[in-house]
Amino acid sequence: RVRARHGRGRREAYGRSRAHTVTWLDGRPTVEGVEADDHEASRSLLSLVKGPDGRVVRRPEELPEGYAGFLLVDHASEIRAPYSRRGLAAKVREDDLEAWVRLAVLRARTLGRWPPEGRGSGGRRAAGRIRAGGRRGLTAPASRRTPAGRPMPSLAALEDLRDRLSVEDLRRFLLGYGAVTNYDRRLEELWGKVRREVDLERGDHRDALIDWLRHWGCRHLRIRDHAETSAALLAWWRERGGSLPGRDRDLLDLRPEELEALARAFDALAGRVAASRERMGRPAAVRVGPTAAAKALFALRPRTCPPWDEPIRAGLGFGADGAAYRRLLEAGAEALRGFAAQVGIPPAELPRRLGREGSTLAKLLDEYLWARVTRGIG
Repeated sequence: RVRARHGRGRREAYGRSRAHTVTWLDGRPTVEGVEADDHEASRSLLSLVKGPDGRVVRRPEELPEGYAGFLLVDHASEIRAPYSRRGLAAKVREDDLEAWVRLAVLRARTLGRWPPEGRGSGGRRAAGRIRAGGRRGLTAPASRRTPAGRPMPSLAALEDLRDRLSVEDLRRFLLGYGAVTNYDRRLEELWGKVRREVDLERGDHRDALIDWLRHWGCRHLRIRDHAETSAALLAWWRERGGSLPGRDRDLLDLRPEELEALARAFDALAGRVAASRERMGRPAAVRVGPTAAAKALFALRPRTCPPWDEPIRAGLGFGADGAAYRRLLEAGAEALRGFAAQVGIPPAELPRRLGREGSTLAKLLDEYLWARVTRGIG
């Protein structure tokens, strides 16, 4: 157990009087919050994210573990004032006491101050209790429930999208995606290199795709193994490329035979050996894997195939093979159809109405799941 105390007041900061908070753990001030410019509407304060060395984190790839449950924003964009800090900040409502305590525990852990001195494993158990909770319970089959009996987070997110979310709700999640990531910048770089159509028969297109996959987190595709990875992609493309749905096919329109073809193509690509390296003095094969396979399929068929990262895959509880990928496509399409029906907007109009004109329906699905599941924005 740890004693937490949260104080609220005001102070001069960034050119004017702003709401200010401090959260203590066992009498030690651990995190501070300062009023965001939109405080009157959002009632939220900002707390800069710091790494293990105590420095402000400036890029998403530098984030310590554990920030998935917080809305992360650019501090300088939320406080436009002289001397506003450059870096990422957690944006937390001033009355969300549980969130402030969780943030303090996370800061203490990042800086190596958790559990508190002399508390041993009891401190870790307390942290687990503080992190728990916060999601609405939804009915789901037992095979898709967590050991604690809650529905898998991705499945709950898809059910919410299908049955409950408003346009403003979904727009808020998409804004959370945009506030934290620079993935669209990398994607636009890829589209610029290939003129928005990846052709794996071309070596320069394979080079561009592999470079983009590395920037999108697939770092097992090492630069030194580039030639082997490129050859693997070409071999897969010549074997499976002709079976993929046409480039004009949308996720919501896929027929059963197209879904099956995508599942087979996914399995063939994920299992393809893309590199080799030594482990424990012995040669070992490095395969493309499910994350890189899903992202490559998205690059090849952006209207049809959503990317699929590890947290979303784990949160669905479907597995990581082609059959699981097919279930993702089917469940995602069902959720998008249900959302469009309950808000009264034709599916084709959703990207424009949500302020994401450059995104396909498949990418909208991924942006929502990334914000809701990967980053835990609530």
